[in-house]
Amino acid sequence: KIKMSTKSVKIFLVEDDLSFGSVLKSYLEINDYSVEWVDDGKYAIEHFRKGLFNICILDIMLPHVDGFTIANEIRQINNEVPIIFLTAKKLKEDVLKGYGAGGDDYITKPFDTDILLAKIKAILSRRDLQSGTRMRLVQYHEGCRKVFTRVHGIIEMVAQYLGGADDNPR
Repeated sequence: KIKMSTKSVKIFLVEDDLSFGSVLKSYLEINDYSVEWVDDGKYAIEHFRKGLFNICILDIMLPHVDGFTIANEIRQINNEVPIIFLTAKKLKEDVLKGYGAGGDDYITKPFDTDILLAKIKAILSRRDLQSGTRMRLVQYHEGCRKVFTRVHGIIEMVAQYLGGADDNPR
């Protein structure tokens, strides 16, 4: 099984609080994640389109474009990439809206950084398992196709032989 190391995991972080964003980016990098950070919702989608990210961490209250809108747009571009909302918005309606926008998790501030790391690892390991299962299914179907093609060829050869036996008197 091929396992993705954390160093190869690229996180797309959208957080407008410069102090918090800087600290969170550094914390994730100290934990061997590669992080690209955008501090304005207006530039988030443009930046997302330019990169290949394994997971997104989005604040909701952002200048110009909110995190829910960004998540909806990300889902139109890439329906597979996990999204974690990391926000001060705690109302039930906001949490439900986050999941409705395609969020895989919703964490409210203040939060425990160890729990954030655990959630990132859990979400990514589930994605790795799903990807591995899909890959194995594709390989299985490809193998079946090859076997059926060979069996079909053998059946045609036998049919020709048997059909040819009627044409040749003995």
